Amino acid sequence: PPPSPPPLPSFPPPPSPPSLGVLNTNVHGTLGCGVTITGSTVGVGNVMGFLSDDLFYTFSFPENRTDILLTTCGSDFDTFLTVWAGTPWDGGTQVASAEVGATDFGCTTGYLEGVRSGAILVPLMEAGVTYFAQVEGFHTATGNYVLSMSGCPAPSPPPSPPPSPPSPPP
Repeated sequence: PPPSPPPLPSFPPPPSPPSLGVLNTNVHGTLGCGVTITGSTVGVGNVMGFLSDDLFYTFSFPENRTDILLTTCGSDFDTFLTVWAGTPWDGGTQVASAEVGATDFGCTTGYLEGVRSGAILVPLMEAGVTYFAQVEGFHTATGNYVLSMSGCPAPSPPPSPPPSPPSPPP
């Protein structure tokens, strides 16, 4: 009889996508204009992007906004910041991302010391869209972050009511 073919090599199965529990745990809250949030990425798990631990904050606006600035100035590790329109792990669209460039927006956190802060200037954010800000470390970096949103003008005030007609003389 002819010799048997050599056995096929075995490969490990591909990694499983993160469970919904991990995804929901990594959405840490809501970000708002003029708000600064601090926290840590250490041990929160990785959802997507670099191999580092990452987390997400959601935000939306009732009317279109322009030139919204998000930064990680003041973080103690090499951060990477990404903004998504819609849920990132369910078909959302990446709007912007940045590791460096924060010095262009007044952030002087230790670039020379090896700590890079991200800054994103998003030119247009549409009303009613839920956005996600993803905070993670470059490559595998983790640490304490400072996430800030600014540049949001106050919404337009409602129109003033018309003046009351003068009272008739007595």
